[in-house]
Amino acid sequence: MSFLIPATGFTDDTSAGYDILFLHRPVLNEELRCIQIAKECGVGVWVDVDDLLWKIPFTNEAYLNWSRYAQQNLFSAMINADVITTSTQALADEIKIEYGRESVVIPNAWDDRQGKNREFDRSPGKTRMVYRGSNTHAGDLYTHRDAFYQFKNIEFSSLGALPWFFHKQYGGNMDTIFHESATETILQYFSRLWEINPHYLVFPLEPNRFNECKSNIAFIEATMYAGAVCIAPDYMPEFSRVPCLKYKNVANLKDILYSIDIGETFGAADIHREAVSCVREMLSLSKVNETRVAICNFLMESK
Repeated sequence: MSFLIPATGFTDDTSAGYDILFLHRPVLNEELRCIQIAKECGVGVWVDVDDLLWKIPFTNEAYLNWSRYAQQNLFSAMINADVITTSTQALADEIKIEYGRESVVIPNAWDDRQGKNREFDRSPGKTRMVYRGSNTHAGDLYTHRDAFYQFKNIEFSSLGALPWFFHKQYGGNMDTIFHESATETILQYFSRLWEINPHYLVFPLEPNRFNECKSNIAFIEATMYAGAVCIAPDYMPEFSRVPCLKYKNVANLKDILYSIDIGETFGAADIHREAVSCVREMLSLSKVNETRVAICNFLMESK
């Protein structure tokens, strides 16, 4: 099997010998041109979308990058795709509403070729908690600022975005914020996550349709790579169906964090054990990839 990366290298001259054109979030004119060439050459077009791009909240800085031009191009790509894939059922439902197209749900998965997952740390000492996310989550963090305070027994770290509005100087409840920006690449992020060895990864998400369509990739990261329990809202579909420590609203999250700070464990080790089993049974890459293989076979047989 041959691969051409990026897909924009797919031209009239290079199209011969390829069976499938795969595009992720296609919004560029160059990508639409690739789709046109593929259609003319009988090459199958596979479009993948993993976010509700046409309903980005204005609190998300990516909102500024979503233009009428991008919306029109994505619409054209979705209409002309032979197969559309997405990461969650909620997003598949939105694609049906917006574009009138059915899509195949392929969930994010753990690469089970890596073998063992990381175990939950039962050793004594302070509780280690991590938030990870980019500045696109500013709205999520701001709406949850009342849940975070100056912990006494929790070592709280932020990887990526700096939640400055958690600080007392800006209306929050924290005196200091331990922040690390050394996460410029995904390898740096996982390396630092491994070093911290957290007990919990917390994911504050405000209730909106954009977030409801998000995947549980954060749950997989927390469970398998960090050996941690995921703290996430129960109103997000992908988190509601997996073993994690769920909160109902900001006040409930604050209660949970306070309880952890004074020594409550919530059976975290048991939650983590159940989460590992869940990932291995339902979200392993070897199983999820069976759907991708089936799509490839379908597109090649349809030529």
